[in-house]
Amino acid sequence: MDDKKGNLNENISQEIVNINNNNNNNISDELQDEINKMIKRNITYLNIKENDKNYLKTKKVNINKDNVKNKPIRRTYNKFKKVSTKKNNKLKQLTKAGRDLENEMLEEISERRKKNKIQKEKKKAQKLEGELKVGNMTVIKDISKLRKSDKKTKNKIYKLSSEVINKIMKKK
Repeated sequence: MDDKKGNLNENISQEIVNINNNNNNNISDELQDEINKMIKRNITYLNIKENDKNYLKTKKVNINKDNVKNKPIRRTYNKFKKVSTKKNNKLKQLTKAGRDLENEMLEEISERRKKNKIQKEKKKAQKLEGELKVGNMTVIKDISKLRKSDKKTKNKIYKLSSEVINKIMKKK
């Protein structure tokens, strides 16, 4: 079983290396990270499954006349209790692994949302780079920004700053 696990891990690591070598130019870093995470999740899931198979296998003991001794009779509910605890342990392991993976995914999603929010704020700041808002008026510092924003927003009231007025006067 250890050889199978080792071979499985080696094969998966070789696949990761092959993917990195072959598609390095085509696949972005984020996509590669996602692929590696999916492979990691599959490895953990397979390891849990293999451990459960080994855990549920029963050991066979050869019974000889020499080994058999008079043992006290135990109640039967202990046998059922052992079987149910094995099943419960298996379920607990699977649910714990599932919870861990879910928490990791939620953290990744929250990080992405934060990045997207920051990018949106940067774009907004670039749009308003040449403008200052004062009440209902927007004071414009760049003529180029004024011309672009005039086409988009017609109902705004604009006030030119003294720098822009001086530039216009120099051009005329």
